[in-house]
Amino acid sequence: MSRLRRNHIRRTQPEEEPAQNNEETYDLSAEDQELAARIEARRRLTRRSNTRKKRRTVILMILAFAVAITMCSREIVRLKAQNYELKKQHAQLEAERDRLTQELGHVGDKEYIKEQARKQLKLLDPGEKLFIFDDGKDD
Repeated sequence: MSRLRRNHIRRTQPEEEPAQNNEETYDLSAEDQELAARIEARRRLTRRSNTRKKRRTVILMILAFAVAITMCSREIVRLKAQNYELKKQHAQLEAERDRLTQELGHVGDKEYIKEQARKQLKLLDPGEKLFIFDDGKDD
């Protein structure tokens, strides 16, 4: 019969029955003490293990939070830089729009038409000569 079974039977038996042999009772109590010491040692190990697991979990959560914050911060910085570039591009496009709107106002003007014909189509008035210089740029 195993020690645990004997201890269980001994604990569940009524108290009226005296122990049969003093040596057996002494041995059982020594076994009980040894078993209690083992159980207590195992409980301490379990507590340490649980404490370590909790610490590990907390540390992992803190690290995950730190990584998430870092990634979000980098994304915010990237978006701010992109926003700056887009605002700059927007300002350039507004300036271009204003220039084109002003140019559109001159479309009906004869002088403007003549100037554009000279620039774009290289048209000349009668008696004028056109000189073209090579500036080394390929258009």
